[in-house]
Amino acid sequence: MIFPEEIWKYILCHLDKDNLKRCLLVSNEFRELIIKTPELMRKLPVIFFNESWKTKLSFIEQYGVFVRSIKFDDCGFKSIKDVRNILIQTPNVETLIFYNCYILEAQEIHNEERGFNAILGNAYGFDGFVVNNENNNNEEENHHEVSNEIDSARNSSDSEEEDPLDLLKLTFLHLDSCNIAKKVVQNLRTCTTLKTFKITFYYQSPVNYFTNFICQQDSLEELHCVGWSDMVFKSLFKNNISSDRIKFKLKKFCLECELGYHENFSKFLRSQAGNLKELDLTCYNINFHYYRLIFNSFKNLTSLTLPTDWFLTDDRVNDIKDCKIPSLKELELIGANDDVASFKTVVEIFPNIEVLRAENLMYFSLKDILENFSNLRHLKAENFRIETMLFVNLPSLKIVEISYLFPMAMSFLWENFAQSCPNIEKLIIKDIGHFKLNASIKKEIGLIIKNLVNFKELKYCEIICSLQEPMVNADEDQQDAHQFYEHPFYKIIIENFSDDEKVIKVSQYFAQHCLEYVNVLKDIFANCDIIEV
Repeated sequence: MIFPEEIWKYILCHLDKDNLKRCLLVSNEFRELIIKTPELMRKLPVIFFNESWKTKLSFIEQYGVFVRSIKFDDCGFKSIKDVRNILIQTPNVETLIFYNCYILEAQEIHNEERGFNAILGNAYGFDGFVVNNENNNNEEENHHEVSNEIDSARNSSDSEEEDPLDLLKLTFLHLDSCNIAKKVVQNLRTCTTLKTFKITFYYQSPVNYFTNFICQQDSLEELHCVGWSDMVFKSLFKNNISSDRIKFKLKKFCLECELGYHENFSKFLRSQAGNLKELDLTCYNINFHYYRLIFNSFKNLTSLTLPTDWFLTDDRVNDIKDCKIPSLKELELIGANDDVASFKTVVEIFPNIEVLRAENLMYFSLKDILENFSNLRHLKAENFRIETMLFVNLPSLKIVEISYLFPMAMSFLWENFAQSCPNIEKLIIKDIGHFKLNASIKKEIGLIIKNLVNFKELKYCEIICSLQEPMVNADEDQQDAHQFYEHPFYKIIIENFSDDEKVIKVSQYFAQHCLEYVNVLKDIFANCDIIEV
């Protein structure tokens, strides 16, 4: 190497993951330097994927001590020992992710199949799929014997616990849809260094060993729990773990599941109210009790995500109308958002929001609502009608992101939007159109392009609309319609509006089918080349 290692490390630290991977191929010296530098290896996780995970074992044997991040993706193991052997050789791992991993132990599978056949026999009078009249009288007894055999085998397997793994630098653990999760946690039962713990359970319920594992963490800052029903928090919070069993103070908590009233879970939330900065309750069937709890007790929040698939009665409005959380900067409201009184009551609790994300802003005007937020600089809307912003004077707004814009084909709406929000610097629109009508999509894109001159402070604009099957072709013959499936998207990206070095990129499909709007771009941005991508 021409330069000393310290200089190369400094240079390489400024590269992203993809470029670092390329540098691994430059030479053996570069490869060794990157692998043996912790700051660089944090960008390069070792990924074990499906049955090919065994091909990475030689690398782990040689360089395991330098590995900082591991992801197991859709891997099947003969036993937990396969995982243990990898982790024993990677004692300095900091990030550990298991996604859809499973263990297939031949004896357990055999016993479970016998148990399944016995259940069928008990229900339908035959042993599995083979008729066996001689044993009909003893089916229930045989079923209990097989069930006991399964339980005995599992208990025996669980009782043969090996020494826990000492991963003293592990700070991030994610267990996603794994039947391996229990055994991973058992092997990490002495780990107390986690900063972030994410668990996703779609097929089974977490039980005591997860609760115990969480409670022993001293430095936990982020906890994410995801499940299909309320079994996640009912299992994790079966016992009161609010203050007597935990030492950590969370900065971020995310829960995604059904959320009915649960006393121990409420106690846990209260115990974390003082330190919690980010709270994400992407839940359904949420009990209104939690809104009262959050609005009255969580005074230090900076980010909050809440569902709004509910209606505020007069009593509920009276409960929360005087609540204020001035510290909150980012608010996300997911769900229907179809009631103006409910929407207004909730957003006014947070007078200093800078970022507002909301779904379904289509049903009422935002005038006299958003105008009260002098710090609002970023609006991100999913399912949006531009007429909701009619006459909304919001000079603080800098960034607008829209996912799925419903076209109105009225030019004055975009003209008024540009005049009422004169300081918008970034405009991003992804997907346009109701029922994917090509004519309405093209017309709305044309209106936006023609009104770009009215956005005086605009620096970046991106419009992307995919055309997916089935699509109604309203203005072209059937022969041309076939082209929609070959070139399935409109795309316009404009960068550096105010600079001499403007960049305009359009998709080939847009250039071919929207020539009139390409000419409009050329008129607006004279002497600027349009690049097809």
